[in-house]
Amino acid sequence: MTQSSIQHLTENKFVQGNPSIECHIFRYRESRATQLFQTVLGKEIVRQESPEEPGKRSRLWFHEDVRHVLEENTGTNKIEGVLVDMHEQELIHLSPKVFKKMKSLRLFINRNVHFSRGPSYLSNELRLLDWSEYPSESLP
Repeated sequence: MTQSSIQHLTENKFVQGNPSIECHIFRYRESRATQLFQTVLGKEIVRQESPEEPGKRSRLWFHEDVRHVLEENTGTNKIEGVLVDMHEQELIHLSPKVFKKMKSLRLFINRNVHFSRGPSYLSNELRLLDWSEYPSESLP
């Protein structure tokens, strides 16, 4: 349900007079707030794994951290998942050896970034590779 559909329901006369429905709507809102809180808290816990060096975290999703790790080749074997989702379509200059140190990488999702070249190495632990417009003809 979208926020506007919830608001429409709560303004409905039928709902306003029905405590059972009002209770379900309250629980839904509470559940969404809890999910949001857990997401924010989880991301902060991961960020605290290495506040200064994103390449030492287990997961990367923040666009500036992802760009830094991929362009500067600062990844480590601690990285298990990477989500590449920039605000707009961009080009990242990728070193072919950028994934060499990411031996624990299990998930790589590229939403909207073009890479200058493909990698020369991908982890044997990789279980999900979602990379449209992969820049090479074959996997390493």
